[in-house]
Amino acid sequence: MQKFYVSEEMQKKFDSQFSFPHKRTEPLQVKILDKGVILPIETNPNSEVSYFENYGGVCNSDLEFEPLSLLKNTQAPDMQVKYPAWYIGANPNLKIEDVEQSNEEVVFLGVWYHHFGHILGECISRFWYILKNDKPHYKYVIIPEKGYDTLPHEDFFRLCGISKKRLIVLKKPTQFKKVIVPEQSIRYYDYYTDEYKATIDKIKSSAPKVSLLTLRKFSKYAKLKRDIFSLLIRWIKLKLNLENPFKKIYISKRGSWPASFLGEDLIEDIFVQNGFVPIKTYNNIGPIETIQLCQLAEVLAGQSATCTHTAIFMKDGSKTIVLNRSNHIHPLQIMIDKMSNFDSTYIDAYLTTLGCDWSIGPYYLFLTDKLKEFFKDNNFKYDNEDDFYNKCDEWIEQYAKYYVEFAHNEANGVTCCYNRDLSVDDVRNIAKEKINAQRNQ
Repeated sequence: MQKFYVSEEMQKKFDSQFSFPHKRTEPLQVKILDKGVILPIETNPNSEVSYFENYGGVCNSDLEFEPLSLLKNTQAPDMQVKYPAWYIGANPNLKIEDVEQSNEEVVFLGVWYHHFGHILGECISRFWYILKNDKPHYKYVIIPEKGYDTLPHEDFFRLCGISKKRLIVLKKPTQFKKVIVPEQSIRYYDYYTDEYKATIDKIKSSAPKVSLLTLRKFSKYAKLKRDIFSLLIRWIKLKLNLENPFKKIYISKRGSWPASFLGEDLIEDIFVQNGFVPIKTYNNIGPIETIQLCQLAEVLAGQSATCTHTAIFMKDGSKTIVLNRSNHIHPLQIMIDKMSNFDSTYIDAYLTTLGCDWSIGPYYLFLTDKLKEFFKDNNFKYDNEDDFYNKCDEWIEQYAKYYVEFAHNEANGVTCCYNRDLSVDDVRNIAKEKINAQRNQ
């Protein structure tokens, strides 16, 4: 079930997305390449956008690109977004005799990004093959993100049964005895499958239960007593389902990308005042603790971003409160809601409707009429409305500078709709007009 506190424009977008048939039922493909070659990400000097169309992926023995290995994103319904290929195969200057040789039979798992949100989707999208077809002699190949040679959040491999000794972090072009390429079980932004859901369920069930030591750390977030006696009592009550102080959690962007949480601290304070435990970004606690917190929670709130994507680790049928941070919707969140049968509420919590990159912003969260309406309907108490206006000069200045800077960054040319004709003064004045209109209502 979904509830919406949104504009008519946003409602149309949500209606379109929720009516779209995201669930894919046709079987996933698998390609097997004898003497296949796997390539790390290598900069392509001819790429128009530095992050895309680089060399890398899987090729056959003639160095011809295997399309099934592509990390593919598609345009969501009603969204004007173009997605170039992330990687396009071999550098034309590469010769097969210069490629390293390996006698291993391997499964290609794709690229491993440092962004937690991408790990939850694309990066584990081929893990379904491990659950269905693992063999003891298989090794699993991961390509690290361009510019990195390590993998963050490695717990996901262990939770799916892959030990470190069976994992190959590819750093040089390598030809293997056999390369198995499973298709993605979820694809941004047009489908998810039962295989993807099974992967998520495996990760959830493999995570260790909350220990006394973990509960001590979680109690810090909730500002609860952490002496051993209080912890023991709390742990026993938690085990017996008598008391759970983590029923409601708010996952915050504070402490991460500064352009993503302008104004959020005051909104977070309201949620905390009304019984939500604040969690300071998923990056600070790691996969295991994220899963454990989500399994304890019955309600999860946060921005329409990775914050609420982590709800995928909650029990099916749980509640989410999704704060729209600009006039875009996030198709992945809708796919997660559908797959997990969540009771979701979407709220417009953004100040301006200026187009921006829906991954990096900038975003200016505010106590909007829609957010006030939600608070009223759900008996939220708050006493900090004046603070939104007292701090607005500082936030407007940051917002205007970020907006113009991002609008003229060529790397933001893929998922954006910035108005590149606006100056800092223009953006500042637009934001001030919105503030004044809000104040005078």
